[in-house]
Amino acid sequence: MKKVLATLLLSMGVAAFSASMALSAVSDDMDLQPKLQNARMAQELQTRAASLATSATDVDTNYVGFTPGKSASNYWSIWSGTDKFHDGGPYHRPFAGQGGMWDFEGPYPSGDSLQGWTPVRNQMSGTGGLTIPDYNRPWRCLDYGNEASSIIPGVGRTGGVIGVWHVDEGDAIAVPASVNDTQDGINGAGLGVGGVNWSPLVGGHSAWMGLRRHGDVTHIDETSRGGTGNPFNEDVLMYNYLAGAVSLGGTDKRFPGYGDQMDQLLYRDVDVTGVGTLTVGFSYRTNMATGVVTNNITRSGWFQWDPLTVLTGGSNPNFIASTDNATPPADSFMVYVGAPAESAVVLSDGVSHPIFDKKRRWAGEVIRGNEGLYTQILSVGGTAPATAFSATVSVLPSVAVTSAPPLSRVK
Repeated sequence: MKKVLATLLLSMGVAAFSASMALSAVSDDMDLQPKLQNARMAQELQTRAASLATSATDVDTNYVGFTPGKSASNYWSIWSGTDKFHDGGPYHRPFAGQGGMWDFEGPYPSGDSLQGWTPVRNQMSGTGGLTIPDYNRPWRCLDYGNEASSIIPGVGRTGGVIGVWHVDEGDAIAVPASVNDTQDGINGAGLGVGGVNWSPLVGGHSAWMGLRRHGDVTHIDETSRGGTGNPFNEDVLMYNYLAGAVSLGGTDKRFPGYGDQMDQLLYRDVDVTGVGTLTVGFSYRTNMATGVVTNNITRSGWFQWDPLTVLTGGSNPNFIASTDNATPPADSFMVYVGAPAESAVVLSDGVSHPIFDKKRRWAGEVIRGNEGLYTQILSVGGTAPATAFSATVSVLPSVAVTSAPPLSRVK
């Protein structure tokens, strides 16, 4: 008999988009009309441009960048130089052979053509003055919080972790003195120490979809287990841009906790060969934001399995819209049981794709959700006390076991 697997998938998603995150480079009332340029204005611009140069001496202007032959001194072979005059010059920057510049042309001793630079994809939040449904502007609905798990393909360099879900002892771990914060209101009035304030559900630890505070390195994504070697703290989201904080303290990044627009997965493969039913049991506790944005200009939905296409209709949509939705998506904890995705899987575009990175997957690359081979057994939002949960599902190797999307099916 062909081996059949059931994949247990615990998903923690974040789609509580804040209207304050909308960032526009220009306002609607700004005068952006072109201005007629006369000869005098052109001459002034040329004179100013010609006056831009480096120092007249070769010791007042320092260039910092890639410098061949310096890798023995530092990993990126980055050095500084002051050479303005070369082969008779002057030049406004030194030749690559002289060092002190990034030309991204290599070859580089580290094998990293980015030379230590980190590309970051920020949210496209401009509206252009338009009011259109969220399913017609899907670029606003991506999981930017998943930068916590980002890696540079082909280079392998990362400042993140494989996944934010990890085994944690909670408040049983003392907060390092360097990150103590006695100011009330940072993590709730009266907490004072600024550390994790939950206790394990059972025994000495629990699986937690959260990040500790800056400087807290008590939990590491261990390389011995295939991790990145980085700590599970807020530093994995240091490049996650947030404009227009609504908090009086000047930032909405109040860690410990989870990030905004984040969809993180915890899953386990179970061999159910010859089994007709499967009983899944666990305990959980949640403490999640409940706010949602209902402004038709900025409200945003979320992608169920992958962001390749926007499918809103039918019994198994790929995109859960906020527009025209009486119960718009909010943060929630969800559990699925389904057929596992192996080396390749059908995604929302109807095409079979190889799994690009087996350690960093879309939900549709964990279970075969786009084929409907799953069932959702739990969806919880807001604050829920410690609760024991159990459910029994049928194991059908070739028949979809999905149900119609309930109102609670949100992230």
